[in-house]
Amino acid sequence: MSFVTFLNPSRAGDSTGWTPSIGTANWTLMADDDDATTVQAPALNALDLYYLSPLPSIAYNMAAAPGYPLLDFWFNAPATSQVAPVWKLGGVTVVGTPVVGNGAWQAIADHPARPGGGAWHVGDFSVLQAGFKCTTLGGGDVVLVRKLNVQVNYVDRSAFAMVADNTGMNSATYPPRDPVPVQLDVTMSAANIATVDVYGSVTFGPITIPGQVYPVYVSLSRDPLVNLGEGL
Repeated sequence: MSFVTFLNPSRAGDSTGWTPSIGTANWTLMADDDDATTVQAPALNALDLYYLSPLPSIAYNMAAAPGYPLLDFWFNAPATSQVAPVWKLGGVTVVGTPVVGNGAWQAIADHPARPGGGAWHVGDFSVLQAGFKCTTLGGGDVVLVRKLNVQVNYVDRSAFAMVADNTGMNSATYPPRDPVPVQLDVTMSAANIATVDVYGSVTFGPITIPGQVYPVYVSLSRDPLVNLGEGL
């Protein structure tokens, strides 16, 4: 199953070139939609970058959905100034297409290719930095930004589907996933295990995916509505 989540700035990135409106850390002003909590570009090419809050622990792969990840923020600038979205990953910085100000608050939404190439994966978001750059600054212009987040569409571990056979619980199907450990939880119940007094040992081999091998950690639990004996 896939889900969309919003990642908010969690700490300062490699650059804090914009000036906070209330004299605090820039990243703390990006979490709300208040016109009074903004950052302002003090000069041409001013750059702000932020690390992001983590993905949910159940995320194990990126969903095959167009338009994600999506960097979204609001900016206010006259027509003589421009602001561009910025992504930084693994030392590679990508500056998106600048947007011209219109004298009012407007949104920038940017879905770039992954900096450095290749496909996005869940491990990227613990080190990804997202932000914005003032690429054109008209004389005397006030350029403001507020409310930044990155939207991510991910697949959770519920995509693992247990396949019943004569033992009831010894195989699984799954899509390709990122090369990080995974826990596969298995539930024993009267639907697939006969009522017995004692269970013997249950052995699972490793999950094998082309190019990777992953150990499986099995959690056995009792159906609370059925007496399955004292073996668990």
